[in-house]
Amino acid sequence: MNVFEWIKNRYSYPNFDEGRIANIQQFSVVWNIFERECCECFAKINVHPEKIAVQLINKTLPNQQEVWNHFKRRYIRNNQITTKFESFVFQDNDKKEKVREILLSSNSSKQEQIEALLRIIFRLRNNLMHGQKNPSSFYEQDKNFKYANMFLMDICNEYSGEI
Repeated sequence: MNVFEWIKNRYSYPNFDEGRIANIQQFSVVWNIFERECCECFAKINVHPEKIAVQLINKTLPNQQEVWNHFKRRYIRNNQITTKFESFVFQDNDKKEKVREILLSSNSSKQEQIEALLRIIFRLRNNLMHGQKNPSSFYEQDKNFKYANMFLMDICNEYSGEI
């Protein structure tokens, strides 16, 4: 039995479509490369987002604006934080309030956006890998991982590894 058959049986999803979670499937590979090449094999949410953002301030990240727009639309409506952001699981020391402020800002800097996006992606990863994401939410979450993958690949392409 393959993984998808197992999910179908375990969670009573007879029509589970693995094609609709391709980005989630690819994320573990992209994250592995990001963590190895940009985080010295040990990514830390309270270290790397800020340091990587500082280093990349003068680099071109081709997908940054598209990724930023996706998450800003997801978490901000009518200049207010959405319930999706409010229910997004952050740990106490993950600087959720800082991410909130950057998302709400109408003039956030490139550095702030990079840091906020990395904090969001770290939390997506942790929530997925530590059981916060239920398989019933995978279809909805796949788009988030599409943008996470795009952004992490851009970072890996531009990052020099010197933090």
